Amino acid sequence: MSKLANQLKSMKQYLMINGEKVETESYAPLYSPYSGEEIAKIAMADKELTEKAIAAAYNAREVMAKMPAYQRAEILEKAVALLMENAEEAAEIISRESAKPIMFAKAEVGRTIETYKFSAEEAKRIHGETIPFDAAIGGVGRIGYTLREPIGVIGAITPFNFPMNLVAHKVGPAIAAGNTIVLKPASQTPLSALFIAEIFEKAGLPAGVLNVVTGPGSTVGEAIVENDRVSMITFTGSPSVGIGIRNKAGLKKTTLELGSNSALIIDKDIDIDKIIDRCIMGAFSNQGQVCISLQRVYAHEEVYEEFVEKFTSAAKKLIIGDPLDPNTYISSLISKGEAARVLGWIEETKGSKATIAAGGNCRVTFLNLQSLQRRIIR
Repeated sequence: MSKLANQLKSMKQYLMINGEKVETESYAPLYSPYSGEEIAKIAMADKELTEKAIAAAYNAREVMAKMPAYQRAEILEKAVALLMENAEEAAEIISRESAKPIMFAKAEVGRTIETYKFSAEEAKRIHGETIPFDAAIGGVGRIGYTLREPIGVIGAITPFNFPMNLVAHKVGPAIAAGNTIVLKPASQTPLSALFIAEIFEKAGLPAGVLNVVTGPGSTVGEAIVENDRVSMITFTGSPSVGIGIRNKAGLKKTTLELGSNSALIIDKDIDIDKIIDRCIMGAFSNQGQVCISLQRVYAHEEVYEEFVEKFTSAAKKLIIGDPLDPNTYISSLISKGEAARVLGWIEETKGSKATIAAGGNCRVTFLNLQSLQRRIIR
């Protein structure tokens, strides 16, 4: 077991509110999706603590609104430097909490670094515009102008599949624009968000600007969405949850990044050998738990057989196993429920005219069995 794993397992995690580590009365075990072993104890916030985090963000909004653009950019640049120094640890955290193979976790850290770089650059380019009024007779010789101001408190709710980069997609631009944030990460992947909060604390982000509140969506998420001090909600996740958030958000600004239904069309003139690797990546990276994962393929009848043969052959070569093994390409789905859902789709397929060309069953590791036995005994 690595030093990081021992640290995570030996200490309770916390909420980050107003620059302080806040403990709670209730903690929940966080289990590895791959091994089933407990990897950390996560603080479960209630409505009162969530509102405390919102109040901290609300009180800090003036500090951020008055902060010059160059200072916001400097904080983001320092966060980038710190993340680069701790990239290996960041990737291991992602792998441990989400079972994302380490090769993809490292790629996510790299993309996260780029996202914060983009945010630092954009912090210096946020400006309004001038508008000529001479389209009307009375406006000749006159102009108008706009100034951009921070929105205020941003409520950010993020998913499990890219627990570090999709946090960056919300936190980076919010800081660049001079806003404050209350972040509710996915229940299975809170460690990445807490790690980033520590990075920003070291980078000099003022207290109260980034608050991380872990706990159930029905408690924490609801409190964030319904609180009048929150000016904007940004959510990435399932359509059903997104629609519910939009219905409850009232007049708040709302941005939703929801699921997709991604298809690939292969025409007869395509060189199949050139696209197989891309198709494998699109279909199987992060166990297919990506909003733009390849879900179905329409191949021209003249290349259909060739594509099926070569795609199946490539899929069978993928290594399944421990997400921390650098050779692993596929590891566990995020939960047993998701695995059961996929198996249900496969069973449904068996009743049709389709043929299962590879796989079709669920591989349970010895560690998983041991973990399940321990939980039953308890």
